[in-house]
Amino acid sequence: GEEGGALIGRAELRCLVTHGYVLLPHLCSPTHAAQVARLAQASIATDPVVGPGAVPGAEALLPVPDARPLPWRWPAPRTARGDCAAWVDKSFAHELPPSLAALATAAAGEGMAEGMVEPAAVADALAATTGPDALAGADEAGGPRTVGLQSLMARFAALQLEVCAYLSDGRALGPRELQLACYEPGNGYQRHTDALPVDGSGADGQRCFTAIAYCNEGWVPAHGGQLRLTLPDDQGGGTLDVAPSAGAAVLFLSGCTQH
Repeated sequence: GEEGGALIGRAELRCLVTHGYVLLPHLCSPTHAAQVARLAQASIATDPVVGPGAVPGAEALLPVPDARPLPWRWPAPRTARGDCAAWVDKSFAHELPPSLAALATAAAGEGMAEGMVEPAAVADALAATTGPDALAGADEAGGPRTVGLQSLMARFAALQLEVCAYLSDGRALGPRELQLACYEPGNGYQRHTDALPVDGSGADGQRCFTAIAYCNEGWVPAHGGQLRLTLPDDQGGGTLDVAPSAGAAVLFLSGCTQH
């Protein structure tokens, strides 16, 4: 529609293209965000690599392939980032509709014809995670619910589709990488970009967009942990701090936004 999609409006999309970033205060519900946080905490508590009982070198002793549903590890170099992270297994997306789960990757550099993104795919993603049945289930082991994570994955997929539809550019329809990151008090991430500046050809295969959603239940400024974006000189320079409130997100261009 003229006002944009279900998750991001045209004014926000223009902000993304013009300024390189946009804030999305309500990407998902605080309830689902809190479920993601609790799932991560419960998983970390028993994880053999990053959990309280982990021993040095435990990751090397794991079977190949790694069978952990959330394979937590300590990303390197530790001088740059202080989080523990898990690259989310696609099995967590088993309830996503086929229109998203089987989303094809467009060839790099190909233009995207108007209407290539089917609006029904976005509707499917949202309906799959907002109906009455979506809030009822627990995982197979009876542990923390995974519906919050599934909902967030669906919304990331729907957000990607909406950005693609606005840009009419197939390069933005590439594969998604989803990771969970957990920071202990006092830890952080050194300033960086998520990709190198590119010429727009799409030939390098680098990440185009970064979307960060926050799952901090009951966050207040005293907790710290804000994301600091470094603004380019042509926008006046300086920095912008993003509050990590549950359900909020920030979307930015990976190759030109220092954070």
